[in-house]
Amino acid sequence: MSPWLWQASDYVGSVVSISVAFNNTTQVLQSATVHRDDGCLFHTIVLDVPSDQVKAKRLPAPIDGAGDRTYTKTQLNNQGLTVLADILAIQITAEP
Repeated sequence: MSPWLWQASDYVGSVVSISVAFNNTTQVLQSATVHRDDGCLFHTIVLDVPSDQVKAKRLPAPIDGAGDRTYTKTQLNNQGLTVLADILAIQITAEP
């Protein structure tokens, strides 16, 4: 069921997360929101195929403090992410 959620915590428990909204019937991605707690060490969600770093997709969170950054369906499609299976098939991590 939509949304799909993932999060990472830094050493003090601050979180960067991604919430991906998708159509429950077709699983077509609708949008994604990257959230960052104030002071979190991590700034970016990385969607990657470990064997091919050239194709890593980076979705930055706000870098100037806490907050959300929303990515539209078009922005996700431009990254090669069109359906939920695209996200589930790759490794997800966070980077500073």
